[in-house]
Amino acid sequence: MGTQDAAFVRIDVVDANGILRPLAATGITIEVSGSGALAGLASASPAPTTPFSATTVETFDGSALAIVRPTGVGDIEVLVQAEGFAPAQVRMTVTPAVPSKPPIHTL
Repeated sequence: MGTQDAAFVRIDVVDANGILRPLAATGITIEVSGSGALAGLASASPAPTTPFSATTVETFDGSALAIVRPTGVGDIEVLVQAEGFAPAQVRMTVTPAVPSKPPIHTL
C-alpha cells in the first residue's frame, strides 16, 4: 500500500467452521493503530444508525466494511472485536509513494 492509497477491509461474521452467518447482526468495534487511520466504517444496512466516522457498527447480512487510509510510511494494524468472538487482526505495510513517470510519446 502506498501513502496515497486506501485499504477496504471486509469484516465478516463467520461460525467456527469459517462459514458466513448472513443473518448475523453483530456489533463490532474496530481499532486502527500505527501508520493509519480509520476513514470510515459501515455495513450495507439500508437504515444505518451510526455515522461513518464511528468505530462501532452493527453488521448487516453478516458483514461490514472499514476503509483505512495511511497517515505515513510504516505498518498499520487493524483490530476487530465483537462480543462472543475471538478478536481478528490484520497488518498492512505502507511504503513511500513512487512518482509516476509521464508516458513517452514518439512522433
